[in-house]
Amino acid sequence: MQIELVPIILFICITTVIWGYFHFSAKAKAEQHKTIQKLIEAGQALSPELLEQLATTKKNDGMGDLFRGLLSVFMAVALYIFGMYGAEAKELAMIAMFPLAIGLAYLILYWLRSRKAQD
Repeated sequence: MQIELVPIILFICITTVIWGYFHFSAKAKAEQHKTIQKLIEAGQALSPELLEQLATTKKNDGMGDLFRGLLSVFMAVALYIFGMYGAEAKELAMIAMFPLAIGLAYLILYWLRSRKAQD
């Protein structure tokens, strides 16, 4: 593979993941609205519990912060270890600091939220 194709493929992959997330989120919402319209057209009453469930957003329990934090920290460690065996050790070690900082921020956020919940 030519070295020039690596950044192009990287950006194509990132764009595809972002597009897929938004596409399937919009598709799920459209299906939800279609189902509600069918219920209304059929003359069925929408219960207050159903409407409340549809209107409420998913609560953040903090476990997502822990997961993202650990994932970012381990990704940074993996990049650092990979860099130690390559020619560009210094560059990969510096790149590894970015996900490490993000991961530590998520872990601190998780820790602060768990302390606040205990109080």
